[in-house]
Amino acid sequence: MTLNNEAFRKLLLGEPDKALLYLFEHYYKRLLIASEWRTQDPDLSEDIVQDTLAFIWKNHRAVANTPGLLFEQYLFMIVKKKSITAFLTALNHKRLRQSFNGQPAADFNTPESEYINQEEDRKVWDLINTFPRAERECMILKFQKQMSNEEVAQHLKVSIKAVEGNANRAFKRMRKYRSLFADRFKQ
Repeated sequence: MTLNNEAFRKLLLGEPDKALLYLFEHYYKRLLIASEWRTQDPDLSEDIVQDTLAFIWKNHRAVANTPGLLFEQYLFMIVKKKSITAFLTALNHKRLRQSFNGQPAADFNTPESEYINQEEDRKVWDLINTFPRAERECMILKFQKQMSNEEVAQHLKVSIKAVEGNANRAFKRMRKYRSLFADRFKQ
C-alpha cells in the first residue's frame, strides 16, 4: 500500500490526529520490522517508531508544508536513521567498556545487565571527564556524538592525525587506570 502524498498532506494539515492514527494502523508494524532489523532490539525499536510518529504529530504543519516530501519514504528514512544511530551508540558504548575493562561488556538483554552497563558507562565517563581537554573532547565527539575521525577533526579544527593521537592517548590512559578504577568502584 502506497501513501497518497497529496491526500495525506491535507489530512495532516486538517486533522493531525486522524493522520497519526492512519500512520499507526498502516505503517506501525512495517516501521517496527525495519527498525528491529537494524537494532536487533524489539523494545528499542518500539521506542524509535513511537518517537518517529510523535515527531510527525508534533511537527505536522512543518512536515505537511515541506514541498515534494514523499511521506512513506520520509517515515522509513527517519526510522532507519534513528535505528542505526541507536545501534551504533549501543555498540560504541559496549566497545568503550570492553576497551576499558579488557573484557566483554555485560549482555544488553536483561534489566540487571542493562543497569550494570549504565553503571559502567557512568564510571567510564566520570574517568574520561578527568582527561585533558583535547582527549576528552575527542572521546565525547567520537562516542557520544558518533562522529568519525574526519568529522571530529573538522569540528575541533585540528588534523585527523591530532584526533587519532588524542584518541590513542585517551585509550592508553583508560588502560593505565583500569586497575585503579576497578579497585575504586569495587565496593
